[in-house]
Amino acid sequence: MKDEKELVKLKGLYEHCWGMKPPNSQSIHVPYNLLTFLAKMAPKENTEEFIEEKLQSYGYLQKSQRSDEALRRRIHYAFNWVRDFEEIKETQTSLSNKEKTAISALIEVLEAENDPDKIQNAIFNSAKDNGIRPGEFFKALYMVLMGAPQGPRLGPYILAMGKQNVLDALKRALNSR
Repeated sequence: MKDEKELVKLKGLYEHCWGMKPPNSQSIHVPYNLLTFLAKMAPKENTEEFIEEKLQSYGYLQKSQRSDEALRRRIHYAFNWVRDFEEIKETQTSLSNKEKTAISALIEVLEAENDPDKIQNAIFNSAKDNGIRPGEFFKALYMVLMGAPQGPRLGPYILAMGKQNVLDALKRALNSR
């Protein structure tokens, strides 16, 4: 923090956000859109274990870490949402022409590739080949796929969410507006 006053102000705001009763420990933060994707893809048995494994592989949980009560509640809400609404909608994102061209190139690679590391490299290459900084391109992809500016490593995520689901979402993003 810049100074002690700033820290006191932020602590006060945090307490007010929690109705003056903040939790004793910080909960695990996972984008809700990711939880809904995982809930949709989870097998009927061992759903919590499946989601925890995916969250570990994406870096939201440490390798031996289990979900806390707040995260389990959010996972339960995600399952309810999927059950009630079935289809997950992507966030409408305004894409530049360069981003659209890069996404088109990425789609071609995704249609043939099943290796998460090669998919990750293809994302970098699509960005560079189209004059986009990789960080900006990743942000655009996260916005299209999750509605958040950042997220898990995309190579494994794309395969975990179902490559066809991701391809369909990217194609819809290209065709919007």
